[in-house]
Amino acid sequence: MAQAVRPWVILLLLISTLFSHLQRVSADIYDRNILLNIRTDTSRATLKEIWTENFKTKVKGVDPALLKSKIRGKRAGMKVRLRLKNSHVPLPAILLTNARSVYKKLDELYGLVKSPKMQHISHLICVTESWLQPNILTCNTELDGYTQFRKDRNLSVAGKDSGGGLLVYIDNNWSSNNQVIHSHDDSNCELLTIKSIPHWSPREISGFIILSCYVPFTGNSKLKSAAMAT
Repeated sequence: MAQAVRPWVILLLLISTLFSHLQRVSADIYDRNILLNIRTDTSRATLKEIWTENFKTKVKGVDPALLKSKIRGKRAGMKVRLRLKNSHVPLPAILLTNARSVYKKLDELYGLVKSPKMQHISHLICVTESWLQPNILTCNTELDGYTQFRKDRNLSVAGKDSGGGLLVYIDNNWSSNNQVIHSHDDSNCELLTIKSIPHWSPREISGFIILSCYVPFTGNSKLKSAAMAT
């Protein structure tokens, strides 16, 4: 008959197995003095070499250079993040032109913004003296890839027969969340205010207020200043 194994023998084997496992896990032991002096006694190159070797043993087939540490402190500022994302711009590039009848110059304007030098720096196009009237449909003044906002001159309020008018184009690749929040029109000035939230912007900038303004030469300067201040 097979001889029964005593319980204390089984217990001894379990303790021995557990002790050997703990020895393998806790192979490196550091006391307080070693930890306090590790920065002064060990160079940065040595620490990097030790870390690299330990990393290779833990994760085989992975290059340690691919592991990017999280940017903290002064290295996490807005300037650094903008430098890393150089394809994004923190502020929109604005093209301002006094067209004096933009309807006759739409082809020229479209060719300008789509040229190799201007197609990446024309996020906003602000046109003053558009000379547009309600009889000119919005579809006739569209630019491919842009959303337009018109503020035609109210001839009865301005007291003039023609002229004036504002036109703003916003690049759809830069922003598609746009809303007119204010407009003003009288004989002293014309204002068009648009709130725009771009597809990408730093955390510190949640949105932009775009204000297009045209001030004619004639009129009361104090009333012009008051209208723009409000």
